[in-house]
Amino acid sequence: MRQPGLPPATYEVLAFTDGESFTWSAASPGITTLAAHVVTAGGDGASIELGIEWRGLLAGRRTARMIELEARTFARLAEQG
Repeated sequence: MRQPGLPPATYEVLAFTDGESFTWSAASPGITTLAAHVVTAGGDGASIELGIEWRGLLAGRRTARMIELEARTFARLAEQG
């Protein structure tokens, strides 16, 4: 898989709970990623919590920007139905 601004990597799903959460990891030269996505149902819809940990030479400033981009993408897709 290829993420914008990152080298190609193989992503591995570590845990999956249908309709609730999933955790994945990926490693490529210069960076190792561990991330989690948790969906919580509410009265008027649902919310999503995103978590990410990056280690290596390419880790750092990009984290907040990548999380914001992913959150906006999830929101746009949810609003489309």
